[in-house]
Amino acid sequence: MERQALLTRPQSPDLWAVVHESVLRHTVGNSHVMQAQLERILESSALANVTVQVLPFDAGSYPATGPFTVLGFPEQEDPDVVYRDGVTDAVYLERPEDIGQYTRAFDNLRALSLSPQRSIDLIEATIRGLT
Repeated sequence: MERQALLTRPQSPDLWAVVHESVLRHTVGNSHVMQAQLERILESSALANVTVQVLPFDAGSYPATGPFTVLGFPEQEDPDVVYRDGVTDAVYLERPEDIGQYTRAFDNLRALSLSPQRSIDLIEATIRGLT
């Protein structure tokens, strides 16, 4: 909850999230838990600094094999970093060539994903299907 609160404070960071459609369809807990989780995503996506896109099942193959985060910083002396989370470890990548590869992968994921509005429509339809 504390991390979520960061998105609503003054000078909050921008968040651009791409989630696979399976995240919306795979029930964790029960339908009430899923509904609450999906509604929370919708609430967050309404913030000016948050963009959510869904990578649909029919997008075909895509250039990423696991979760990663590109952390961009506004100050030149603070270079961008990629955070990759694994089962047994977490890795921070700082080499410019690594950052470039992950940035291109993220750009490709965004291009393959539904638009932000179509993503919201799909999330809303998924919620309706749970009730």
